[in-house]
Parts: sequence; C-alpha cells; structure tokens
Amino acid sequence: MVYAAWTAVSPDPGKCIKSARTEIHAKKGIMSLVTGHSARVRLSLILDDWELPADQLGPNFLLLTEPVGTKPVSARLLLEMDGVRCIWNVELPDGLPIKSPRVRVRAKPD
Repeated sequence: MVYAAWTAVSPDPGKCIKSARTEIHAKKGIMSLVTGHSARVRLSLILDDWELPADQLGPNFLLLTEPVGTKPVSARLLLEMDGVRCIWNVELPDGLPIKSPRVRVRAKPD
C-alpha cells in the first residue's frame, strides 16, 4: 500500500475525509468524482505498536474487525483514504470489550 506524503492529525474525521476528497480532486480531476470513484479506505485502531483493523467508525464508536479485551486506554485512530492518512488521538473510556467488537471512543483533549 502506498502511503501519503503527509499525515494530518485532527480530532475531526470529517476534516480528514474532506482533505482526502480534495486530494483526489487535485490528482484525478473533477470528472472522476462526478462519474464515480471507489475509494481505497483503511481504518484501524493503534495501541502502542499494535494495529487493530476496524470495519466502521461512528460518532462515538468504532467497530473492530475482531474483539480484543483491554482496560481503559489512550490510542490513535487511523483513517486512510486513497493514500491520504489522518491520525488522531482518542480515549477508550471502557477499554476494548472482549465479547463485542463495538468500542466507545472519544476525542482526546490536547
């Protein structure tokens, strides 16, 4: 996988997605966006050196591909869309439940 030349750090996933769309627009032109585009998306939760793939990101939650148990912890959330990477710091106030892939997340204050 090719990584972008820059990584944005933002507590707002919407800004990351908008940045990725702007990057796509600059690289491929407006016509490719109008006629259709299937984005390459990578979403994961990073705990120290451990990267956990995720399937869905909601307003206050993340669905991991497979549940893993941990205590409450700070982590980083990675969203990569068509080579544009955004990483932001989050808190997992309930940790990672062993029995459920759903994880409650909140933006970590700077």
